[in-house]
Amino acid sequence: MTGTAPRIEVHLLQVGQCRHPEWVTLRGGRWSAAEFPALSALLIHPTRGALLYDTGYATHFDAATARFPERLYRWITPVQLAPAQTLQHQLAARGIALGDVSRVLISHLHADHVAGLRDLPNARFSALRAEIAGLAGLSRLRGLTQAILPALLPADFAAGWTVPTMHRASRSDRCGRRSTTATTCSVTAA
Repeated sequence: MTGTAPRIEVHLLQVGQCRHPEWVTLRGGRWSAAEFPALSALLIHPTRGALLYDTGYATHFDAATARFPERLYRWITPVQLAPAQTLQHQLAARGIALGDVSRVLISHLHADHVAGLRDLPNARFSALRAEIAGLAGLSRLRGLTQAILPALLPADFAAGWTVPTMHRASRSDRCGRRSTTATTCSVTAA
C-alpha cells in the first residue's frame, strides 16, 4: 500500500456528569457520592464526516425523569450539565453542527450514553443487537431498574439503527492488510 492513510481526528468530550454512591459502579466502593463524567468521543473522518461514540447527557434527561417512577433516577443520580458542556456547544466549538453528525455508535442504552440522540436529526445509530432486543416490551419500571429511559430515544430510533456485523476477512481486511483468518468488524450501511 502506498501513500498515507487518511487521518481521523478523535476528541474526548465530557458532556455532563452525575453523582451517586461509588458502590453502585465499583465493587467495594464507598457509600459516599462520587462524580462520574459522561463521556462522548467525536471522530472526524475525512470522508464520512462527524461521528460520535455515545452522546453524554442532554437536557432531555430532565423531561424523561419528570414523572414517577423515572423521577427516582433523577433523585438517585443527580445530573449536572453546564452550558459549555452541552454536545451542541462542544461540536460548534469545532465547527460542527448537530445536523452534521452522520452516525452514533452506542455502547449501551444508559442515559449518560444516549440522552443526546434526539438532538442529532441526521444521524443513524449503531448498537449491539442485545441492547436493542432488551427494549422490546420494556416497562417504565423495568427500564428504571436497568437505568434505561426509553423516552430519551428518538421516535424513529427503531428505523434508524443498525447492528455492527462481523465478517470474515478473506484476502485482505478493510485496512488493506493481507489476511486469511482475521475477523474484522464493520458497520452495515442503513
